[in-house]
Amino acid sequence: MKVLNRYKNMKEVMTVVELDQFKVTLNAYRAPLQEVRDSL
Repeated sequence: MKVLNRYKNMKEVMTVVELDQFKVTLNAYRAPLQEVRDSL
């Protein structure tokens, strides 16, 4: 049972890291998109 709990916790940590990386990627688009919006 401890092995399953450890696996679940590791999976949750990996998901948080992936979401954090996704947030960084999305934020990289913010400035160019604002420039496009402002030019319209």
